[in-house]
Amino acid sequence: MKRATRLGKPIYIMENGVPDAADRIRPWLIVNVLRELHGLIEQGHDVRGYLHWTLTDNFEWNEGWKLRFGLVELDPETQRRTMRSSAKLFSDIIRVNGLALPGLDEHAVLAKTTP
Repeated sequence: MKRATRLGKPIYIMENGVPDAADRIRPWLIVNVLRELHGLIEQGHDVRGYLHWTLTDNFEWNEGWKLRFGLVELDPETQRRTMRSSAKLFSDIIRVNGLALPGLDEHAVLAKTTP
C-alpha cells in the first residue's frame, strides 16, 4: 500500500475473495479486509473502491466448478442462484456504508468447523 500510495494515484481493489463453498471463511475475510481498508483510508491512503471477487460462483479453467468464490451460490446444472450469508453481510455493510452493524464482530473471528 505504501508503494502504491507513492505513485500518487487512487487505489482500487479490483478482486478480493476466497474459494469457500461452506461460506465459513468469506464473512471473516470481508469484515477484516474492509476494516483494514478503513484504517488505511484514515491514514490518508487514497483507496476509492473495493470489489469482492465474485458475485456468483464461476467456472475456473483449471478447477472447473470445484472452487466456489461467489457471494451467491450458482448451480451450474440448473443455473439456480442462492444467496450465501456472506452476501447478506456484504449487503448490510454496503447499505449502512460502514462497519457499525450489530453482530459484526462475530464475523471478525474465523468460524470453527464442526467435526
